[in-house]
Parts: sequence; C-alpha cells; structure tokens
Amino acid sequence: MVSCKSFEQVQQILRKAKQELSDILQAVEFMDENSMYNTLTQLGFKNPFGDNKLYPFYCLVEVASSREGPENAERLYDLLGASEDLIIVREIIHSMNHLYRTEL
Repeated sequence: MVSCKSFEQVQQILRKAKQELSDILQAVEFMDENSMYNTLTQLGFKNPFGDNKLYPFYCLVEVASSREGPENAERLYDLLGASEDLIIVREIIHSMNHLYRTEL
C-alpha cells in the first residue's frame, strides 16, 4: 500500500502497473482520505502507516504468480519506487500459507 499526494499519482500507478506488471497483476485498488478515515474510525482499525496523518489517496497493488521467490516483490518495488513523490509505507506479501510484512 502506498500513499499518494494526488489522484494523478493513483492514475500513474495504474498505468505503470498495467504496462510493467501485466503478467502478475491481480488488482489495483484505491481509496481517498475520507474512506481511510471512516475505515479507521468506524471499524476500529489501526492506521497502517503508523501515524495519525492521513493522505489524500491510497493505492494498493496486488500481484501474484505461480513462481515462488522475491521476483514479484522486487518488480513491485521497482514500479512503486520509480516516483519520488509517493510514500511507500508497507508491503504485504501473501505467499502460499504465510503472510509477511515488510517495513520500507
């Protein structure tokens, strides 16, 4: 999940994901600041970004492949890290029956 300063950045992620990750791309989802606020307050979830600051938009890129290994995560890092205005906070990788969290 990444935070974005503008809707244009969300669109940029979608375009790049479709171009560069088409073989492993499962989903691209986004929500705005109000949606995140309501999710956190109404459902009692903790802010995944670890602070109380809310950003204008959030984007989640989900990738999967039948091949095991770190290649998917590396390709995702390359895609999301290409824009210096994005704030990448956490990546959640679901691999087989394990759930890993990696702080960036």
